[in-house]
Amino acid sequence: MSANRSEAFDESHAQQKNYVARGRATISNPYVRRARFESSGRTTTRNGASLRADWRVTHEYRAFVCRAWLDV
Repeated sequence: MSANRSEAFDESHAQQKNYVARGRATISNPYVRRARFESSGRTTTRNGASLRADWRVTHEYRAFVCRAWLDV
């Protein structure tokens, strides 16, 4: 039997700017109209388990099955 657990943190950053290139840049008409900066993170958790069994048919089990089959 085995089990495992893993946690991963992923950090992301994004930025978006809206430029306008008409005429001269002034207070009322700037080159950059909008700017957005975003920072966020995400945690991913994974859980897993497995079970493994090894088995072998013994002579006693074979004899039991054969007797049960013949008695029917």
